[in-house]
Amino acid sequence: MKTKRDIGKIIKEGREKANISQRKLAAMCGISRQHLKNIESGKVDVRISTLAKISEALGIPIIVFFNGRR
Repeated sequence: MKTKRDIGKIIKEGREKANISQRKLAAMCGISRQHLKNIESGKVDVRISTLAKISEALGIPIIVFFNGRR
């Protein structure tokens, strides 16, 4: 399984690739921008339910957060 930092990096890269701001992605997922920022920087654990929302919003298969393959 990936570390918190690995997961955060995948989210940030996916968000930037999709040209979505932190504020917009956070709103899409029902979380605060600060919480998303903390997730992206690997400072907090992310719940599976939140990860599923982020995954769907970015169009990234959720399995990528666990094994790193797309």
